[in-house]
Amino acid sequence: MMKLSIFFVLTCLVATAALDTVLEESFRHNIRGSLEQNERRLTCQYGYYYRSGLCCAKDWYADDHCRQFDNFIPKAGRTCYNNVHDCECAVGYTYDYNGPNCCADDSVNHCNSLCTDCVPKEHRNCYNNIDDCTCEYGYHFKHLDNTQQCCADDGGSHCHSYSSVAVPIAHRTCYNSFDDCDCPSGYHKNGETCEPDVPVVVTTTTATATESFTTTTTSTTPDATTTTTSRKFTYWHINVDL
Repeated sequence: MMKLSIFFVLTCLVATAALDTVLEESFRHNIRGSLEQNERRLTCQYGYYYRSGLCCAKDWYADDHCRQFDNFIPKAGRTCYNNVHDCECAVGYTYDYNGPNCCADDSVNHCNSLCTDCVPKEHRNCYNNIDDCTCEYGYHFKHLDNTQQCCADDGGSHCHSYSSVAVPIAHRTCYNSFDDCDCPSGYHKNGETCEPDVPVVVTTTTATATESFTTTTTSTTPDATTTTTSRKFTYWHINVDL
């Protein structure tokens, strides 16, 4: 009976130890799995780093973080840039709490800053991106170099708006400035217009002495000093041949 009891106790101890080993391994596995899940969950996007449960924009990425919200710039003195509240409106824009948006104080300047020949659309409550602008009459939107540009429907009409003799440069994908125009022979560019070339005039100048004479002046000072001054004058005849 004593042997049976000892055997039973040893069996229980071995089973308990085995169970502890299994539980410990399971616990370690769960911890390791939780850590791996946390690491996956807290992996931050490019330009951001993990800090106290948040993904914060790195110092050199703060401008890009705020730029994803139209017309926003980083607020000074923030330790973590991770949402729109860490940004503020750029100069020339006012915060609109209904958006939140940064709306232009001057809609014309806003559209001109985005593309040439852009004008504001009418009856907009907030001008904060290019969708609030349209092209002037005779121009249309065209996507170039990751931006929207207003390009002339007709290159000739576009160039004539600068000068009546200006002509469009061939094979341009977009005519929206005077750089897309050229001046014909006999004209040259001056600023944003074409001016006629000025012919160079060669002149020949000759000078001939025709007459000369000398004058003498005598003066006496209070101390009885006499001074005589002579001056010679020459008349010249100048011919200019054009």
